[in-house]
Amino acid sequence: MVYWPVNFGEKGYDCLDQVRKAVCWNMMEIGRVCLKTAGREAGKYCVVVGKEESGFVTVTGPKTVTQVKRRKCNITHLEPLPDVLKIKAGATDEEVSSALSKAGLLEKLGLENTGQKRHGSLGSANQAAGLKKAGDGGKE
Repeated sequence: MVYWPVNFGEKGYDCLDQVRKAVCWNMMEIGRVCLKTAGREAGKYCVVVGKEESGFVTVTGPKTVTQVKRRKCNITHLEPLPDVLKIKAGATDEEVSSALSKAGLLEKLGLENTGQKRHGSLGSANQAAGLKKAGDGGKE
């Protein structure tokens, strides 16, 4: 949880969003584990593998572990977690995946490393959750 200064106007910031960007930019280091809070990948974990221009970082899941593609992301769409992996800038997905498992974060975050991309339909996810299909008529 990040706590914001009460009188952020004293620091020369116009709004709370500028304060959040300044604080988050300092926290975004290579290897920082984050939670995505916006977009199609919201609610999924990712790792910072590069810093772009001000306000943007490059993140990866990797795709085989968390379903997050390697892409540029705005830091206001990330919630930094206290965990930091020891990886180099621009690390490959395999290096990130092995660092996650060495740090014990796969178990801690409830992730699994399948080693391959997950493919499947929504129907199989619903069946795994115990939900009925729409055309079942209530039968199991």
